[in-house]
Amino acid sequence: MVAFGPVHLTEPAVARILAKRAEVHFLTRFGLPKGRLCPADDRRSDVRLAQYRAFCDDAFRLAVARSIVSAKVMNCRQLVMRYVRNHPDAALKQKAAELKKRAANAAKAGSLESLLGNEGSAAKLYFEAFETMVGDEKLFDGRSRRPPADPANALMSLGYTLLGGEIAGILAAHGLDPYIGFYHKARRGLPALAQDVLEEFRAPIVDRLVLSLLNRGVLTHSDFVAGPKGGLRLKALPLKLFLHEYEDALMSKFRLRDGSETTLRRMIDRQCACLRRATVEEANYEPFIPERT
Repeated sequence: MVAFGPVHLTEPAVARILAKRAEVHFLTRFGLPKGRLCPADDRRSDVRLAQYRAFCDDAFRLAVARSIVSAKVMNCRQLVMRYVRNHPDAALKQKAAELKKRAANAAKAGSLESLLGNEGSAAKLYFEAFETMVGDEKLFDGRSRRPPADPANALMSLGYTLLGGEIAGILAAHGLDPYIGFYHKARRGLPALAQDVLEEFRAPIVDRLVLSLLNRGVLTHSDFVAGPKGGLRLKALPLKLFLHEYEDALMSKFRLRDGSETTLRRMIDRQCACLRRATVEEANYEPFIPERT
């Protein structure tokens, strides 16, 4: 559950939420995280200890980080190629080819520092492509944060906040500490492991949704107002529409190569389980990359 603004929960409501082992994420009315209500963990000390040991293993951390960043870049490339299939563009196709090279470089990076540099150059390419795909600088004029300067950035920031909070809850349910990551540095208040997993799902969930809503005219510049510290935020009714579309995106079904059906939300749970297994068993971590490339 996500609560925006001054929302109050009764004791019976809290009790029912915790009995269902669900979480409530509290955001300001501008979409900034305030905190979360979560059930008591199941004291899986063995999983946490394995995670902390893995965190201290530089080789393991680098291997997981390489998998995550390589998958992130490939998923960004896939979104660009999906657009190119319907809107042929030689420049975009070239950027997609460059992203594929960046993904290959990420997969063999020799250090976390070089991996960060590779991710940064890939992000520059990707957001240049994203600007072309949106096609209106009033809607998107390059990536901007804190505050988001245009509608696309406002939607991406909100989507990442929602998705990151959900991932943190799923990681905790699998016995992992959401605040100890393998790629993102541990910082006070930052669920670093949730940010690690989020990287794989930014493009296929949030960015794809944002691109669709803006290009179809479902959301326009008139659906936003200025935030208290600059930037833009959604008005109340468009916010409800965005939350509905976001939930639909997570629950939309697609087929895997083996013929089984799944949803992106189930894939997130599967990736958190894979990360737990890799951590406990000191095995390779296989990231999420949609099958069509």
